[in-house]
Amino acid sequence: LSYNPFLDISLLKITPLTGRTHQIRLHLSSVGHRIVGEGLYGVIDENAREYLQLKRENNAPLLMLHAASLEFEFKGAIYQIAS
Repeated sequence: LSYNPFLDISLLKITPLTGRTHQIRLHLSSVGHRIVGEGLYGVIDENAREYLQLKRENNAPLLMLHAASLEFEFKGAIYQIAS
């Protein structure tokens, strides 16, 4: 959706196939584009110190992965929630 060259970050709209957040986290990490505020998911040991420093510098206290909408079935009813 957008790219901020000053911070070297992008705003993306992603639709997972299963609705599981680890699917998004694993795929983006595997192509070298971790989510802002992400922990050490997919970081190899020799890069951990550098990554933890980057995490402190970006001041993201939480994982910057948020759902615009959710849909699920519970006891035969389908629930849809949108922000």
